[in-house]
This record gives sequence, structure tokens and C-alpha cells, in this order.
Amino acid sequence: VVLVGASASVATAEERYVLVVRADGTLESVATSGPILGGWYSLTRMTDATATSDGGFVVSGSTGPYPGCPFLWKFGADGSEQWLRLYQGAAFARTAESVSESADGSLILTGFAQGSPQPTALLRVEAGGDLRWARRLFAPGGMYSTGVSAVERPDGDLLLVQTLTGAVAAKDVRTDLVRLTGDGVQLERTTVPGGEFATSMVEVFVFDASSPEGYLRSVTRNDLGPCQPEDLWFVAQDVPQPFGLSSSRVDDGS
Repeated sequence: VVLVGASASVATAEERYVLVVRADGTLESVATSGPILGGWYSLTRMTDATATSDGGFVVSGSTGPYPGCPFLWKFGADGSEQWLRLYQGAAFARTAESVSESADGSLILTGFAQGSPQPTALLRVEAGGDLRWARRLFAPGGMYSTGVSAVERPDGDLLLVQTLTGAVAAKDVRTDLVRLTGDGVQLERTTVPGGEFATSMVEVFVFDASSPEGYLRSVTRNDLGPCQPEDLWFVAQDVPQPFGLSSSRVDDGS
């Protein structure tokens, strides 16, 4: 198991670390690196990690004074660092909330970008870290949006989970599922069914690469109810058919 992260104070830039843990839970090694971007209030957020087809893994995040810029940090199978890339200025992207690998080895990142209202950022990066393309996706109705997860479908199109609000940090959260071409051109959009007050999708993934079916996981909560248990939603999409969703809800509090 490999753990990655960063630690720092408000006035001191982060020191990044990588911990390799054996199967029995004991620590095998610890590697540290200096900050990606220094400076006052410069933060480094590790947001996601995924295994890659070469046996290694890649970490996404954002760095620099808020809101920063997205980065990818690539490691080999032995946990050694291979490369680190920043994507400053790529479609004015500010964060990379998730990373996933596509069939050709390229990497798909999503987060939010600079703009008014705040748009979603979607980037596709070659296996070696070079930027293939970057897009800003503005939500309908002037809503603020953030991409929280994106994957490639078996047919080569992309699935993007996008959270939308009426303003920055607002609680009127809505979640849309967006289908795009492999080049990032929007094809279809649908709102995920959810709760009365807020629906927040946290991940989209292909359940089985040999079967053309995708699954989504989301969490919805009642923002007006104090300390209420979260309801867990599973939303399934049948990829070959016309774009549509079905959902089921778990209400047992587990």
C-alpha cells in the first residue's frame, strides 16, 4: 500500500511525502520531497490517486496560493518518483479533483477553472505528462460548477460528474452527469436524481471493462437537518442505450 500526502503550517510550504506500507501494515519506507510551489499561503492538496497500466501510480492535486494550479505526480511500481508536471494556464484550470487512466494510457483530470461563473476544468494528458488538450465547461443557467470525477467509457466517450451551485460555497448543490467525446466536446447532460436539498456525487467509475456498463456513487444529505445520517445512492447507467439513469437508495443508516 502506498500513501501520499503533504504537511505544513500556514506560513511554510508543504513537504510532500510517500509512505510504502507492507501487507502486514508495517512501514517499509518513507520518502519526502520539497514543496511544489513555495510562498505565503501556498498550499498543496493531494486529491486523488490511481494505479497505472505500467505498474505504477499517479497522484493528482493542486498547488500554489489559492486556488492554485493542477498537477500530476507520477511514480513507478517501486514507489520512486518518475515525473511531476504542473498545468499552469491550461484552460485557466485551478484544481484537479480526480485522475483516471484511459485505454490508451492517457490521463483524464477534472476540477474547476477560473471564470465567471466558475466553470469545470477538464484536461487530458499523455502517459508521459504532456498536455493533450484542456477544456473549460460552463454549466447551464449561470451556475458555478466543479468536476469531481471523470472516466473514459468503453466506447471512447467520457463521463464527467459535475457538481453545480448557485454561488461559491452555496448549499444548493445539484449533480449533473455529462457525456463528452474523447476530445472533450459535450454530447449530453442529465441531472442525477437525489435528495430534497443537496445531492453530491463523489465518484464515477467503470464497473467492468469487459462489460459496457458504468456505475456511479453519490451521497446526498439534508442540509437543514442537524446530524442526520447520510443516505447512500447508487446510480447505474446503461452505456450503449440512450443516455439515462436509474437509481436505488439505502435507508438503513449503515
